Amino acid sequence: MGANTLVCNDGDEENNRKPMPLSPDNYILLNAAQGFIKMGSYMDAEAALDDIDPFCRHLPEVLAVRVRVYQALERWELMQAVAKRMVEYDPDDAGWWVSIWNSSLEHFK
Repeated sequence: MGANTLVCNDGDEENNRKPMPLSPDNYILLNAAQGFIKMGSYMDAEAALDDIDPFCRHLPEVLAVRVRVYQALERWELMQAVAKRMVEYDPDDAGWWVSIWNSSLEHFK
């Protein structure tokens, strides 16, 4: 894959484009982040997510993992912002609404 090759896009349906899958390198980083979460190493998970190509960080599969990292690190405002983005992708998934609600409650503790 060349240096100027895009591995994902913004999923703009108006232009009949669909999100492209993660490149193998980005997929490895996403899997690494999930592995770090299983081990309880949330800072390492965040670092792996940060190494994903900036053009791909907005994809739902990446954001879903980021919500889990922010929740574990108690970064409630960031968790809420990412969960709101996930609601845009899938408004029928109650889990994202619960994440927003949960992060809002944490501000009042």
